[in-house]
Amino acid sequence: MNKLTEQDLAKKVVTTLRDVGWEIYQEVETGFGRADIIARNKKITWVIECKMSFSISVIEQAWNHVRANHAHYVSVAVPQGKTGWFAKDICEKYGIGVLRVNMKGGEHGIIDESAKPRLNRKAKTMRLHRQQKTYCAAGSAKGGHWTPFKDTREKLVGLVKKMPKGIEFQEAIKKIDHHYSSFSSAKSCLLGFIGTVIPELRAKNINGKLMVFYVEQQTEQEKI
Repeated sequence: MNKLTEQDLAKKVVTTLRDVGWEIYQEVETGFGRADIIARNKKITWVIECKMSFSISVIEQAWNHVRANHAHYVSVAVPQGKTGWFAKDICEKYGIGVLRVNMKGGEHGIIDESAKPRLNRKAKTMRLHRQQKTYCAAGSAKGGHWTPFKDTREKLVGLVKKMPKGIEFQEAIKKIDHHYSSFSSAKSCLLGFIGTVIPELRAKNINGKLMVFYVEQQTEQEKI
């Protein structure tokens, strides 16, 4: 039998909350640490950190979200049997909820809320993106969370890959929706990333035009 992981735990939480109407976002970078799960129901935002052990580490992660003031509720989710009284008391003191998850069975886990999170009525609005719903499963050990830059990068690479003869760099930037505040910012930043942070692409000046090519096409273009 395979050893259960944090991702297995998080999947049970995600599935259970979705079934009762919560909109789920996973592995979300908040500026105060990455949240395993952010659940949203109308105007209510709930941050949930998942861990296989009920340690000071997961409590600290949750407390960072409380301090950041970007959620109405903050909870930790741990397997049943991992909720020690001292750790639970700390959570209750700081307004952090505790979810105990039954790790047996399929995707659905019976969840017992052994401590309710304190409502923060003055929580700031957190900007969430649809890509964060499915880009990376909550609790993934290898990370891979979605960011606005990754979205821009994938759009640029996807566009250039469709151009066998390459595309003028400025035209490529104009054709994609990017996260930069201006065209000039996008142009200067992305050009510096080509060939390094974006290894799939190469840039080359041809007849006075700065062209960008998908890396597998680069050798052929250089033969011109």
